[in-house]
Amino acid sequence: MTDVRTTGLDAAWDALNAESFYTGGPWLRAFAERGGMHPHVAWSDDGSAAALAYDARSDATNPRYTHAWLYEDALRTPVEAFTLLGGCSGYAGHLPAAPGASAAARRAPVRALLDALGHDAALLPHLTGEEAADVVAAGVLPGRPVPVLGMVTAAIDLRGMTTPEDHLASLSRTSRSGVRRDLRRIEASGVRVTTSGLAEVVDEVAPLLGQVQAHHGHDGSAEGAAAYLRLCAHGDLARHAFAVVARLDGEAVAFALGYRWGSGVAMRVSGLRYDVAAATGAYFATYFYEPVRIALEAGCTWVDLGGEALESKTRRGAHLVPRWALSVGADVDPAAAREVTRARLADLHAQVGDRADQARLDAWDAWHARLAGTSPSPAR
Repeated sequence: MTDVRTTGLDAAWDALNAESFYTGGPWLRAFAERGGMHPHVAWSDDGSAAALAYDARSDATNPRYTHAWLYEDALRTPVEAFTLLGGCSGYAGHLPAAPGASAAARRAPVRALLDALGHDAALLPHLTGEEAADVVAAGVLPGRPVPVLGMVTAAIDLRGMTTPEDHLASLSRTSRSGVRRDLRRIEASGVRVTTSGLAEVVDEVAPLLGQVQAHHGHDGSAEGAAAYLRLCAHGDLARHAFAVVARLDGEAVAFALGYRWGSGVAMRVSGLRYDVAAATGAYFATYFYEPVRIALEAGCTWVDLGGEALESKTRRGAHLVPRWALSVGADVDPAAAREVTRARLADLHAQVGDRADQARLDAWDAWHARLAGTSPSPAR
């Protein structure tokens, strides 16, 4: 097992994480060196699989990466310290492995990390359904993991497309009409949109991020926002980061931070002036339409839009991605965890309506049963 504080993460690690930005070396190094978030890394003997873990405490971890938030009332006994596997940010967990890696190779680094950190409880959150099923089928975690639907994120599938017009044509009639209204509003508003490296605009856009942070009850200072953005452009991250800025009469009114990684684009944060961005369409110009254009020009096939504002994202052509958590060693009631999943599915339907139709919700409910080992259902 190696610690990235002393050894770093090399090209072999990035090759295994080529489609997983938040477990890629640039992100992990930046947050270890500047954010104090130090992962431990282990490899299989043949180099075909690896894993990362954090020595975590529930009172010092993003709540959405804790048993209490993910399992709610299904958690019968509080968990204070635990091993957090697969990443700690971005709501996109991952255990990297080469195609064809054996189950034994995939198990070895995870078991090494669990033994080294020594906690009774371990948590592997925010996996795609396919990866969660693979982890369970290969016995990567010891015992029988208890699953739960943690979050649902939004993404855009750009496979087979080369221009924004291709993306527009792929949408439903209703969504196309809505996108065209957005584009007309953006053009009529006089907003001008440009893209640059993040470091070039940190001081200009930090107050916009601060406004969003304050809106959500966090520190809204421009200084705090600027420090965070500099972290997001630290070291190798600067090569992958881009900032989309919308200006009205020369003043920044909205921006979005994204990263090009592998065959896709991961959108990270946005900032805006609430009194201007909605009326001008600047938010969607920066966080949605310009990133789609950037991704297509780079030959990318996906854009990860994160987990907020799902209704507005799905109305503009994004699809929903369920993110599953797996727990071992904690006192979790499996039946109650199933009810947590069902409650979140009901909440999702309330948020996005028919964009999460009953057939899809039923399929995700069946997926929970598959992960729990109570159903062989092939539903996705």
